[in-house]
Amino acid sequence: MRVSGIKSKLLLAFVTILFIMTGLNVGLAIYLTNQQSEREAFTSLTRQTILLQNDLQKATLDLRAIAQKTAGGTDNLSDLATIYAQTQQIITNSRQPAEYERVLVFNKVISLNRLQVVLRSAGFSSIAVYVDNELSHYVTTAEAGMSVFRAGHKALIKTGQNQAGELEFDNWPNWAEGDLPSSITSQVTPVNRPTISFYFTPEQRMVLQIVIPIQAVTQTVMRNNITLGNPAGLLVNQLSIATSETLNQSAPGQNKPVIIGAFVFQKVFDQAFLEEVASKTGLLPALYSPDGLRQIQIVDLKINPADLGQWARENQAVIDQRILAVDRESYYQTLSLWQFEEKPQLIIGFAQSAASTSQKVRETVTGLVGVAGLVLVVGGVVGYLLFDRLVNPIRALTAAVSRIGLSVQQESPDRPVTPVASDKLVEIDLRADDEVQQLTAAFNAMIRQLRQSFETLEERVAHRTAELEAVNKDLEAFSYSVSHDLRAPLRAVSGFAAILARRHRANLNDEGQHYLDNIVQAGEQMGRLIDDLLTYSRLGRSSVHRGPVALREIFTLLAEEFAGRVKEIGGRLEIADDLPVVMGDKTLLTQIFTNLLDNALTYRRADVPAQVTVTHQTEDKMVIVRVSDNGIGIAPEYQEKIFNIFQRLHSQEEYPGTGIGLATVKRSVEMLGGRLWVESKVGQGSAFFVKLPKE
Repeated sequence: MRVSGIKSKLLLAFVTILFIMTGLNVGLAIYLTNQQSEREAFTSLTRQTILLQNDLQKATLDLRAIAQKTAGGTDNLSDLATIYAQTQQIITNSRQPAEYERVLVFNKVISLNRLQVVLRSAGFSSIAVYVDNELSHYVTTAEAGMSVFRAGHKALIKTGQNQAGELEFDNWPNWAEGDLPSSITSQVTPVNRPTISFYFTPEQRMVLQIVIPIQAVTQTVMRNNITLGNPAGLLVNQLSIATSETLNQSAPGQNKPVIIGAFVFQKVFDQAFLEEVASKTGLLPALYSPDGLRQIQIVDLKINPADLGQWARENQAVIDQRILAVDRESYYQTLSLWQFEEKPQLIIGFAQSAASTSQKVRETVTGLVGVAGLVLVVGGVVGYLLFDRLVNPIRALTAAVSRIGLSVQQESPDRPVTPVASDKLVEIDLRADDEVQQLTAAFNAMIRQLRQSFETLEERVAHRTAELEAVNKDLEAFSYSVSHDLRAPLRAVSGFAAILARRHRANLNDEGQHYLDNIVQAGEQMGRLIDDLLTYSRLGRSSVHRGPVALREIFTLLAEEFAGRVKEIGGRLEIADDLPVVMGDKTLLTQIFTNLLDNALTYRRADVPAQVTVTHQTEDKMVIVRVSDNGIGIAPEYQEKIFNIFQRLHSQEEYPGTGIGLATVKRSVEMLGGRLWVESKVGQGSAFFVKLPKE
């Protein structure tokens, strides 16, 4: 297989860099195009949302002004007064309803003719007139109707439109009985001032309703100080739009004004309204109730009503921008809570499909890919022509270094290479006018240093090895000498202290006994410290005799050794019967588990009997021995530090020890090719894990 040369590699690297840079540029352009299109989309949606809010605000104010002007007009007030008086006549004179019905219906037809003109010119969806909160007559864009008296009860009569698009008021006696439209109610909630309200209907419509109550002063005509019982004597005058202030006003000796009826104007915003807005803006509008339960949309964006209601409660002054995924298509949407007179009325939404953005991205990518291909072709050709001047000197330098450094067998490249002798380290003879010349000079300097190093290296290594061996012997001799010198006076101190404790403790006061106990404990601690230091210093210098070791045999001996201590503290030591055979040094393993069992019995809790358990588990080609206890436990921040030499977590008075034992155990385990770690919780005990190779 032919190995690619440096020229091919450099050219490949150059083309790869061009390809990566072009790819990054294309990706960045796609990202920026997406971002720009997204920003443009949200800007347009936000602008249309604000415009629709302003249009709704203006339309509501204009419709209220028209409604107040219509209801407060002289003709309409006069019609209402007449209809109110005639209705009272029919109610109080039930013996002759047919006599008054024709006149009453005629006056309602006159009122309907006036209201129809307002309906069509002002853009209302319906206008209804109520007398004493009961429906009197109404007109919508499709029909007109009124309530009449028939045989003691009320029935509704309505008519449709003719071909000319006008309502047939002239043939009212022939109107047929029917039902009220869903937007017209038979009664109206009493109000004492003009009100505006918005509500959503189950038919996916939002209704703007303006109620204009009418007040008047009513009185009965008196003749010769006798009140006429006939309702024909009822006078209705001083009609005006009711307010909470004027209702409580009256001239001395006159009756207070009362509300005799109301004009109810409605404007419906439905699917047709949204389609009209969509045709003007090119966007997808939507209207939602403030609680999110009612939704009028052109495209169902599947917005959760609960999420929408929560957003409306928490973000009343914010226009929200979001990206929605609906049926594998993405949409940009803005939401805004529209308020009228500081009360939330509806949520306005505008959406736009992200498909137009994808088209812009595709156009951008097509152009960039074309430019990128051209750059790659031109860059590859130029790179191929220029790399000759760069590569040829490097090739020559590489050949010279290969001849000097290693003898490569071309006919069998899988054979191990053999370093050349120092006398073949010849300096490179190469002339160049750039950095290659500097590199050649550096190689020549390195060759001279290597030649000199080869000549002295073996001698220096032998000398340094002898020095290290001498130092190690001196250190070991010093350690044993110091140990011997320390032990002699230490035995004297401990011995005399023990004699004093046995013979003269009764003659000492409490303070003297305390000092004597401290001397004995300090002597014992010093002895353990010397033993642990010697053990730790020998690790690494002593040879390890690896072989099969039966863990059950080691723990049987340890159980006998610790039996007296376990009984003394009232504890319990449980050792599994199926402990396996591992590869290791029996002496080191005995020291390891002696130390772990000693710690488990030493660091016990005072409130519960000590419980120490030894188990194992197998993992691949390793055995994990677990020594667990129910002792005082170890805090998480100390679980790594306890394996450091001289690391103690408790005072000498609480728990004896030198701080070397676990460091010795960890070092011994690692010498056997294993690993040591701990898992513990404060107040619940600890578990030490020793991972060793299997037999």
